[in-house]
Amino acid sequence: MKKLLVMALAILSITLLVTAVEASKPDYFYLEKVCPDPDSPFCDLQAAEPFTGLNGGQIEYLSCAPATDKWLCEVVLTTKSGDGSVSGRVRWVSDHGYFTLRRGTGSLAGLHAVGRIDWLHDDTFSLEGTYHVEP
Repeated sequence: MKKLLVMALAILSITLLVTAVEASKPDYFYLEKVCPDPDSPFCDLQAAEPFTGLNGGQIEYLSCAPATDKWLCEVVLTTKSGDGSVSGRVRWVSDHGYFTLRRGTGSLAGLHAVGRIDWLHDDTFSLEGTYHVEP
């Protein structure tokens, strides 16, 4: 009986481990934001992959506060159709930044993403990193 219980627990542990590894595998994430008006809290989104619904959508800067050698901003990204959104945080450090997105809803339900922000040209910035979708 004890041997059977140990084997069952081992099989259950392996199954849970394999499931967790498959569910949390990060994939590539990319989009660009265009911010022509530095006084506006909105920037336009383009070139989003794989979440193409963000193309034509917007990122809204809800609040920004200075911190030591950086800026921290709370943001919300919305799809062009308005059927999905994801909240997050942007941290600007010198000439680049980092982003964390979490709590996706609607067509972006379960979306979590992290990565780096870089200036491309003019008023255009790239957000590039990895994402996963939680069930």
